[in-house]
Amino acid sequence: MTSVLVVEDNADLRDMYQEILSALGDCSVRVAETALEALDALAVERPAVVLLDLGIPGDFPALLAALHRGNGTRVILASGARDLPERATALGAAAYLLKPFTPEALLATVERVVGAAG
Repeated sequence: MTSVLVVEDNADLRDMYQEILSALGDCSVRVAETALEALDALAVERPAVVLLDLGIPGDFPALLAALHRGNGTRVILASGARDLPERATALGAAAYLLKPFTPEALLATVERVVGAAG
């Protein structure tokens, strides 16, 4: 089973992403609103993929450090920032999604990242 952690401070988007990702079938989805909530979630379970909004409140650098601690978790950055491709590369993300994106783009990106990791 693929596990995904959605880290998004916008409640509507967080709920929508969770609903879309649940359509993958063999996928468990957890959500976090802040960097601190995401760190707490990572302490309980290491997901295969983290969908991470660049604008989340809290200690973003600490969250990134925790995500890059050699456990195989892949990060997909999500943002409306026009320099997202460069930021994703600089932060070592496996992929990125420029907001707004379609449900199909979200599903395809998660499937591609999971496939590349396995």
